[in-house]
Parts: sequence; structure tokens; C-alpha cells
Amino acid sequence: MTATDPSPIPVPRRYYYLKRLGLFFTLWLLLLVGLRWYWGYAMHDRLEREIQAIAARGEPIRFEDMKFPAVPQADNQAYYYAQALNLWPRINGKLVTESDWYQNNEQHFPENDPVKDNQDYLAQCEPAFQALRQAAQATRCDWGVRPSHPVYLIPYPELTANRQRMQLLKDAMIRAHQVGNDALAVTLFQQTLNLAEANEKPFLSLIHHLISLSIRNPMLNTLAEILPTLRVGEQPEEAVSPAMLRALQARLLKEEKMRQGQARALLVERWAQALAVQELVNGQLTSSMSGPATPNIPWQLVMWTGGPIFENDIRLSLKHMTKLASAAEAGANLPDFQRRWKNSGAEAELNSMSRLSRMLAPALEGSIRPHYYSLAQSRLAATAIAIKLYELDHGRRPAQLAELVPQYLPAIPLDPMTDGQPIKYLPQGVTPVIPTPGVPGWSRNATPDPKLLPTRKFAALYCIGSNGTDQGGKCYFDEVGRIQSTSSDYDIVFLLDSQPDPIRPPKPGAPFPTTSPAARP
Repeated sequence: MTATDPSPIPVPRRYYYLKRLGLFFTLWLLLLVGLRWYWGYAMHDRLEREIQAIAARGEPIRFEDMKFPAVPQADNQAYYYAQALNLWPRINGKLVTESDWYQNNEQHFPENDPVKDNQDYLAQCEPAFQALRQAAQATRCDWGVRPSHPVYLIPYPELTANRQRMQLLKDAMIRAHQVGNDALAVTLFQQTLNLAEANEKPFLSLIHHLISLSIRNPMLNTLAEILPTLRVGEQPEEAVSPAMLRALQARLLKEEKMRQGQARALLVERWAQALAVQELVNGQLTSSMSGPATPNIPWQLVMWTGGPIFENDIRLSLKHMTKLASAAEAGANLPDFQRRWKNSGAEAELNSMSRLSRMLAPALEGSIRPHYYSLAQSRLAATAIAIKLYELDHGRRPAQLAELVPQYLPAIPLDPMTDGQPIKYLPQGVTPVIPTPGVPGWSRNATPDPKLLPTRKFAALYCIGSNGTDQGGKCYFDEVGRIQSTSSDYDIVFLLDSQPDPIRPPKPGAPFPTTSPAARP
């Protein structure tokens, strides 16, 4: 080194450590990225294997799995149901349903029935009845529901209309019975069962299945109201024939469609849940269905960071829902389902999910209970029909249900709310409860005056209520004088004797009414 060479500038020691610290953090970041890539690859691979296993079973899991070809109009039940609603006669410019008898300023008092002549009204309904007969001949149903993004905004346009169709059919069924045309009343009941089954195809969501049950159950209650006074015989023409009753009974005891419908509804719910989380991860969720989601870079970065957590949650949710559907399809009764569900280990999948996914996951186990409730009502109705046929042949009711087997029933139906017990028969009768404040079933809206209600006993069939306690056929009067058993505090009861008709606006000192609004001139 010469005298003219500049002296080397010493590097501060802090730079030495900063360089090594920067290298350390770079390597650490690369390691984190590598771990994230491997983590994401592993979670995605596990999810894909679960999806492939579901697809191999022929169950819906991918978006395109729920795309169905359009059904030709001539073979589309939905088209004829729409026609029936359009053809239904309007009274004073509106459709008349049972609610018109009772709703008045939120009070449960009957209005004046706008229908002046039931026979004439039913004749005006004939074009709508013809459309219903055409719907029964069709073999397929397309309500126009198609998968779209985001899945949680898929519209179900016919759900409200189908509830309205049920109310109209229920109203017409009561009117047909009141004018003595019981053959038409039973036919309309069969048409309502067709409508309930049509709600379960082809795009069957859990909502569709629950709507199907909400169509069946009120109609089964109406059947219970008219069955005791149903005219049965080959003559006159308006009477219902024993063959029609046996056909109805056989249909009520065929439960395979209901079981399959419930299982498929849960599988479609699984499909929707999985796609909803995938849309969340991919940033496809948007408040509008009119176009693709707008890219959101910060959101995508967050989802890229935590994406494997959500993919693992999707996989666990798929396993959870698969076990729920399997338990629901295999469960012979409610306790059997609950036992299968508990032993399936599904709670382990739910508890392994992230806290956010557990909060967003719906508790679908409760949606299974209405299915078994509907099974109970169907079995009670089928048994009541058997008792009706027995009474026609023998001039009396059977002393016990065993007398119905095998001529009137293949076997005594089991109570689906219990673990294999038969349904109960009370030929000596049961006295309904009159709700008072503090008693289940009480309503603050016009609870009837107990003096207006009959105190006699009613012969009955019953299944144990959803609370799992046998209460000996306990049921109650609702606020318009109908006998109900819908509360979880009571049993599921099917009365074999004529029920009291709904209470009309009482006159001072008037006795309990014996004529329903549908029969008023």
C-alpha cells in the first residue's frame, strides 16, 4: 500500500449483523412459503380425494352435478300446477283459502265465508282439478331451479305458491266433504300428496323437503277431521269406495320416497355448503347474481394465507354431512337415528373445524325430527283407515289393533318416535286439554270459552310426542276449538270420533257450533 492509497473504511459491525439477519428472515420467509405451499397442497389433495369418493358414489358434489336438462312442458308437473293455480276461481277478486275464515285484524274470529254455494264453487274449480289430473299423469317435474353463483342466493320461486296450492286443495277438500262428495275429497287429498312429492324432484334442497312435509302434515290433519264422517260405499257416486281407501292406505304406508327424499335433501345441502365455502375462499361471493364477483386483492391474500384451513373445514363438513345423511336414511325411528348419529363420530369432525366454520355451520340434526313426525301422522292415518274399513265390515271398532292384522293391515305400524314400540290405540277415548295461561298450547288470542267446548272423550290413536314421554294420548283445543297435538308437550294424536267444528263468532248463550264455515249457506 502506497502513501497515496486511501485507507479502507471499516464496515460497522451492525451492518454485518443486519446482513445476516436479512438473510435469516429471507430464508425464514422462504421456509414459511414452502410450508404454506405444502400445507395447501396436502389439504387440497385430501379435499379432492374426499370429493372424488363422493362423486364415485354418484352423489352431487360439484357445481355441474346439479345441472339438469329442461323437462318438456307436456311431461312437466310444475307446468300443470302453475296452470291449476291460474285456473282456480277467484271470489271477490281473490283466492279463497281456509285462512279467510279465521283471520280478522290478527284475532282468531271467523269472517263471513265469501263462498255462498260450495257445490257451485267446486264446479268452478273443475278446470283447476283437470290441470291437477294432468299433473298426476306427468312423470317429471322441473320447478325452474338451477344452480348459480353464489349458491346461497339460488332462488326458489315456487315455494310460496306451493303452500298456497296446498291451502286451496285443503279448502276444496273440506268443502267437498261438506257437500257429501267424499270421493272428490279423497281424490283431492291424493292430489296434495302428489304436490308434496313433486316438491322433492329434481333439484331437491333441504328447503324443498321441509316444504314437502309442511304440505303433507296439514292435509293429514284435515284427513283426521273428515275421516270419522266419511261416507264409504259403492253407492252413491259421491261416496268413497273401499278400494279408494285401501289405495290411499297403501300409499301412506309406502315410506321409501320420503326416506330417499330426506337423504337426498341432506346431500344437496352438503353440496351447497361445500360450494359456499369454496366461493368464500375463491372470492366469488357477491351481493348480486347478475355477474362474476369483482376481484378483491386483499381478500384473496387473506384467503390464500388461510385457505388450507377452510379447505380442511370443507372436507370435515363433507364427512360430517355424509354421516348425517347416512344416519337419517338408515334410522328406522327417531331414537335409532339419534343413536346412529351419536355413534357415527360426526361430532369429532365438527369439533375439528375452525371456530369460524363451526359458528357458520347450521345445526341440521333438528331438521330430521319433522320427517319422523310426518311418518307418525302417515302411520296413524293408515291405521285409522284400517279401523274405518273394519268398522264397515263388522259394525264396530276393533277392541285392539291386533284384530286388524292381516286383513286390514299387514302389521301394526310402529311408532317412529320410539325405539320399536307399536302405535297406541285408545278405544275408550281421551279428553282433550283446555289450555289456560301457563299451560302449553295456550294462546293469548281468543282462547275459547271452556263453556263452549265439549267435555266428552274421543277414541284415538296416538304416537309419543317429540319430548319422548308417553302422556297417554294427551292433546288440546286450540284457540278456534280444533283439537291439536302439534306442541312438543303433547302426544301426536289422531282422533277417530268426529271433532268439534271451528268456533264461529259466538252469540250470547249460544251452544258449541256443529256446522263448519264451509257448510254455511
